[in-house]
Amino acid sequence: MRQFIATALVFAAFSTPSGEGSSDNSLPQQIHLALAGGERIPEGTSHTGMRVNWYTEANVSQTVVFGSSLDNMTTVAFEEEASPRQYLSNAGFHHVAMINAVDSGFIGGDVFYKVGSNATGWSSTYHFDTRPFAPDAITSVSVFGDLGYQNSTYRKKD
Repeated sequence: MRQFIATALVFAAFSTPSGEGSSDNSLPQQIHLALAGGERIPEGTSHTGMRVNWYTEANVSQTVVFGSSLDNMTTVAFEEEASPRQYLSNAGFHHVAMINAVDSGFIGGDVFYKVGSNATGWSSTYHFDTRPFAPDAITSVSVFGDLGYQNSTYRKKD
């Protein structure tokens, strides 16, 4: 079985996107990754994909394009069914799409990706590594939490 382990930034790869002819409120922002690829991962195996999340101020449809090099980003990951989602009125939209590295044949090297569309503009290009860790590798992980919007006593109940 192929093994997929991301060795690059997994939790945050924030961008300052640029796009010709698009308004700033439709540009993708706050792009970040999370290991994904199945609800039940068999013991001894790894996740097979990356979930890409991002934010826009406007309710727009966007995609993730990815590939094995900067010049070969031709595979498209479409937004998931419930995306984009607005959690609070007047607070922007959250998008999510899944990159399936196994089905796309990208195990064992870098995967380059960007989010957006020709109509709204594209983010910068980022990449992550799908090569397995060395058996004696030391891994450091940073975990953070978002406590939400203001606090629970002031949270809007839309």
